[in-house]
Amino acid sequence: MAWLADRCRENDIFREDLDRWGTDTRSSQEKHLLAEAARLLSTYPATDFLAARERESESTRHVTTFALFGIPDSVVCMTAFPPEINDRGDMIEVICSGKKLSFKRQALPALLLLLSGHPVNLRDHHDIPSIDRVAHVLCDEEICAALTAELAYGYADMVTPQSVLARATAEGPQHAPHP
Repeated sequence: MAWLADRCRENDIFREDLDRWGTDTRSSQEKHLLAEAARLLSTYPATDFLAARERESESTRHVTTFALFGIPDSVVCMTAFPPEINDRGDMIEVICSGKKLSFKRQALPALLLLLSGHPVNLRDHHDIPSIDRVAHVLCDEEICAALTAELAYGYADMVTPQSVLARATAEGPQHAPHP
């Protein structure tokens, strides 16, 4: 509904005061508003709203070390939604967190790896052209962050299917997962 409210604020008809005294004008206004709301719903599908929300939502997770500990060994993408990566011929465009970044085509392998959502050890991937520079740019733009020990716990597979099954079995059949 917030999406529909945003679209309504863009239209002057929704910004006019309604006739409060119940005259014929009010009935006409209501009919006109309902027709305009129906037009907005058909003109701006929810899929467009969701796509725009993913592109424009700023990251709520911030890990800023300002290279205090030197060049990070590992980085991870911190965006709330997967970044949109568009091939523009000789340029690659990355859209996420309300930002639009352009990179040379040669950066595509590094971008795909760094924006995967998985921690990336830069030393393990030194063979990928300019991975260090791309990681630096993505960290400066707060799209990626240095993988701290605290962040690493979130990617450590601390809860495995086997541990869940073992706990559920130990607690009795009422807690066992369904097959």
